[in-house]
Amino acid sequence: MNAVTQFKKELTDKASRADLIKHNKLIKDVGDKLYEWFRTGKKLDGKYTPYMSFSTGFRNTEYNLEGTDADAVIFAIKAFPMNVFVTPEIMTWALHCVHAARDEVLRS
Repeated sequence: MNAVTQFKKELTDKASRADLIKHNKLIKDVGDKLYEWFRTGKKLDGKYTPYMSFSTGFRNTEYNLEGTDADAVIFAIKAFPMNVFVTPEIMTWALHCVHAARDEVLRS
């Protein structure tokens, strides 16, 4: 699917609410998997999994601006590079970890 188009639909179209809920569950499951890997010291390709967090209320949908529908919010996985030594290669590694967690979640 086209991620930009899907995001716009889920953000603006109440008819896409079921997709939003399904995708939010995927984001939560991937975030949980990344946190589990971080806590347990899991290595992928010989490197530790970095700490990342996810938000269950990154943004309200446009049809839920008052926030009365707890399910009509956009979830997000977030990485905050706080170290001056973070490089593009490190950020690429973080994305690799997100993809690996996604793949494992989808397999289970």
